[in-house]
Amino acid sequence: MLVPVAGSMAMGFLLYRYFPNARGSGVPQTKAALFARDGFISWRTVLGKFFCTATTLASGIPLGREGPSVQVGAGIGSVLGRWLGLRPEKVEALIPVGAAAAIAAAFNTPMAAVLFSLEEVMGDMHAPILGSVVLASATS
Repeated sequence: MLVPVAGSMAMGFLLYRYFPNARGSGVPQTKAALFARDGFISWRTVLGKFFCTATTLASGIPLGREGPSVQVGAGIGSVLGRWLGLRPEKVEALIPVGAAAAIAAAFNTPMAAVLFSLEEVMGDMHAPILGSVVLASATS
């Protein structure tokens, strides 16, 4: 009983002090990054979400895989897009691509990952990036 409590307290401190943008489930934060911040998810947020989620799960706290997977995958797409010097609209297009790849890898369901990414992250089933999302999902 002490391990989950200690894990929760440690992760709460880390999220409060060092990784404030890694708080929450992941899907709403990814949507906010896509629609309000021009697709910007920092590398610090990606690392914080990954390590805090892994540590929390290792301490025995039951969390879902989909939210953190979406934010980490989308964050990797955002970081890579900016590192390659892509325009902001191209970086925004990488958010659902990374999210679909992460969901497909986490659950081994590439078609469901495509639908989840387009419906939940993009909010548009007729998105012009459908081919990229399908390719990323099938590849992962």
